[in-house]
Amino acid sequence: SIVSFLETHDHTIFVATSLGLYQYIPMINDMKLVNDIALQKTNISCLCESSDGKLWIGTFGNGLFVYDKKQKSIHYTYNEESSTCISSDFITSIFEDSKQQIWLTTEGGGFCKYNRNDTFIHFQKKNGLPSNITCAISEDAKGFLWISSMEGLVRFNPITGSIKIYNTNY
Repeated sequence: SIVSFLETHDHTIFVATSLGLYQYIPMINDMKLVNDIALQKTNISCLCESSDGKLWIGTFGNGLFVYDKKQKSIHYTYNEESSTCISSDFITSIFEDSKQQIWLTTEGGGFCKYNRNDTFIHFQKKNGLPSNITCAISEDAKGFLWISSMEGLVRFNPITGSIKIYNTNY
């Protein structure tokens, strides 16, 4: 099944499916499986193109891939013994904010921010989130991030780290 799709800045269309990542080829009016063995038969959950042209590929159960069209993909996975890896292998959304920071929402790991040194900062229930199941993320005009979760809407200040929760309990 088709889960998501993305048109990149160069008008390439990628299609995320439960069986891998496909690219639309206009000349033949058909889809072609992206020729990266790591992405084949992988349940792709979300896509994002960052301002530097990289394709960020979230999966449901197999972590995060970052695909540079000139190189192979980089694969990030969850490791419970590391506090700097992704916070879950179940990625629900990927978002690049106005400061070119990459953010991930996850099922079970809250949300996290990618650092340019290939590490991630986690934000979870222990940091004040109402739930570790987060679904989507967006940014408002003031620079606040809004994160949907299974237990409410979160307004997050990326500068101070402050969290405000909106739900029927608050």
